Amino acid sequence: MKKRQNLTRATGYSLLMILSLVVATLSCAPLEIPGPSPTPDLEQATMAALAATQSHLSDYISYLATSDADHATQIARQMEITSFLATRIPPRIVTPLLPTLTPYRPVHGSVVIEGGNCCVGGIAGETIEIVVTFEASSPMADVTEMRVRLGSFHFTEDDMAHAEWEEFVPYKTYSIQVALNWVGFYITVQYRDELGNLSPIYRDDISVEGHPPTTIVHPTP
Repeated sequence: MKKRQNLTRATGYSLLMILSLVVATLSCAPLEIPGPSPTPDLEQATMAALAATQSHLSDYISYLATSDADHATQIARQMEITSFLATRIPPRIVTPLLPTLTPYRPVHGSVVIEGGNCCVGGIAGETIEIVVTFEASSPMADVTEMRVRLGSFHFTEDDMAHAEWEEFVPYKTYSIQVALNWVGFYITVQYRDELGNLSPIYRDDISVEGHPPTTIVHPTP
């Protein structure tokens, strides 16, 4: 749009200059050219038409100048509104990403069920014993306590917060009633030394298979 206005304005100026030259030429004294002279009426009509065209071109160029001024005023007004809105909108608050701090856990250990075997078994309905070995050490002090939770799944650290602390022992034996088919036995443990330093959470599990009881058939005498 702006390029077309500039082209129209340039064309108008060129036509105005040409018409001005034509009017100036016709206004001068005619040259002594042999032949019949133009009639006064035709000369006056031509001068009047050229003058009218020059007037229309001048008005059109004035209109273009006024239109450009209005357009510039609108742009300035829009920039003023944009600047005003920019001062009214609060800046976006960017929360910096902070590194996740890992708590220092100097206590280390392990828990192992039945020496690391995958499974144990027995007759469904009977009770079997499962031996669990606990091991823990700390560079700060002796490990004196542990908290243990048994279940059919592993517990999280938040779950372990509700477990009671007990004296640390190297192993414990748990009596489990065998169910028919496969059942999982899960254990979760955490250790603590004399200074209150905690260990990470340690877990282990084993599968318990229950066999149906054997039926003894006595022959009929």
